[in-house]
Amino acid sequence: MRLQRSHIFSLFLLLSFFCFSQADFRLPLDKITVTGNFCEIRPNHFHAGLDLRTDASKNLPIYSIGDGYVSRIKISTYGYGHVIYITHPGGYVSVYAHQHHFTDKLEKHMRKKQKESETFELELFPAKDELPVKKGEIIGYTGNTGSSQAPHLHFEIRDEKTEAALNPFKFFNLTDSVAPTIDGIYFYDTNDLNNAFVIDKKKITESSKTDKTKSGEPKSEQLTLRDTFLLPECFGFGFSAFDRHIKNGNQNQILSAELYLDENIFYKHSYDTMAFDKSKYINCFTDLSKEYKKEKIQKCFLSKNEFLGIFSDVSHTGEIFLKDTLAHKIKLICKDVLGNKQTLTFNVKRQKIIILAETKKYKYDCLKELVFEDPTMKLIFPEKCFFNDYNLFYTKSKKPTDRNSVHVFGVRTAMYLPCSIYMKNNLPKIDTSKLCIIEVTSGNYCGGKMVDGFVFGTSRYLGSFMVGCDTTAPTIKPLQKISKTKSISSLKKLEFKIADNLSGIGNFKVFINGKWYYSTHESKDHKITYAFDEDTPKGELNFVLKLWDKKGNLCEYKEQFTR
Repeated sequence: MRLQRSHIFSLFLLLSFFCFSQADFRLPLDKITVTGNFCEIRPNHFHAGLDLRTDASKNLPIYSIGDGYVSRIKISTYGYGHVIYITHPGGYVSVYAHQHHFTDKLEKHMRKKQKESETFELELFPAKDELPVKKGEIIGYTGNTGSSQAPHLHFEIRDEKTEAALNPFKFFNLTDSVAPTIDGIYFYDTNDLNNAFVIDKKKITESSKTDKTKSGEPKSEQLTLRDTFLLPECFGFGFSAFDRHIKNGNQNQILSAELYLDENIFYKHSYDTMAFDKSKYINCFTDLSKEYKKEKIQKCFLSKNEFLGIFSDVSHTGEIFLKDTLAHKIKLICKDVLGNKQTLTFNVKRQKIIILAETKKYKYDCLKELVFEDPTMKLIFPEKCFFNDYNLFYTKSKKPTDRNSVHVFGVRTAMYLPCSIYMKNNLPKIDTSKLCIIEVTSGNYCGGKMVDGFVFGTSRYLGSFMVGCDTTAPTIKPLQKISKTKSISSLKKLEFKIADNLSGIGNFKVFINGKWYYSTHESKDHKITYAFDEDTPKGELNFVLKLWDKKGNLCEYKEQFTR
């Protein structure tokens, strides 16, 4: 049934993208250089859009790609930072993230709302007629806010109804005459899908590449390997590949991969769309082992719980079965959006003597919920929490004097969905509002909400968990020196380094003479900044910075000075 749904979904996408390509959109920047494209393999997620280079430059104008209205606008210290969402006719939403600041009308709108709510972090959903925009209108300026590591524009196009990300290249008439490059192939022992490991591999060189391009057609290249790979009767295949949009440009993601066995297709995936709630499936789609993590392998065989929506023509979940000892031809075709392609062919052959490892019998079905429970704790692993059927074990602290703790381990640590952890507190005379769940080995904070007498938290990784207590306030350190006379007329801003020991930064506020004033926080720099502007009063000032962690512990920095 899953594969049938995949076929229907793929047909829907084909029809939809034919319409999408007719959308009359302009580019979001005056000049674009793509440094990261749609569905690139990133840590713990697929990239949802395009990264467009701005070099070290900030404040380059960003344009609305079409008529519409601002339907969502957000300022955050994490994630997309300063981001604008514009809804367009036809059912599309464009997204512009990591902006340095918005254009005047949007900046004034946000400042007014921030002042009313006395908060820096804010998310608004304006009405359709509240903030209309025209195609080509400047909406903001490029920057490096949020979780961005360097100045750039992160740009997306989404489906308005489903909110799924769509491949932006489908909407623009871009030139690209560079074929993808296949640079590695990998063969996996799939006897145990929780521990599938590489049994053979080959890095691909271009020494065997031939140009098969016909006049007037997209670029077509052919790679042929003379190798014949000796493999078990059943195995999984994976590859690494990249696409360049310009010669010597960045190595970006391909659009699609097709795999043929003796000229019969048995596997295909295509990056046309990606639902955000599916992005965590990257943990089973690629190889997370230390040896191959950087090679960004794309596996062509499916886990039991793998509902990405990018697959079609999948036979036997993508695993290859060799029923005889004859040589069989495998062909891999990688394409980009404009149809440029590279084809790799090679032969595989079943080993004459096969010793299969005994198949492990997993106790728990990954498609069903699992609960461990006793009077002092409860562990809930929801259905589809893991990628394959699994063995899971847990032990508890045995000594009555020990702090309540539970140790959970199994065949795989990464999970698609988080598990829920409920633990009784045995710490005496503790303010329950400060209690939390801690993963012992990493020290990670897993949340801390009281639910029916239990401390509740969640985790996407197995480990050892215990009840902890966060009573330590965060810290504030000023980064500028204020003269003995405490006159700051020469300063343009005040900056503070902040830190927290456990639960993390929760909220912050700046008050001058008892009145709230706008200030900013960049989480990656661990810094809070107050910039002096026309709203800052003159004369004797009583400055207070209040900083809370996620458990409500408060730190205050106070200073009196003259401006």
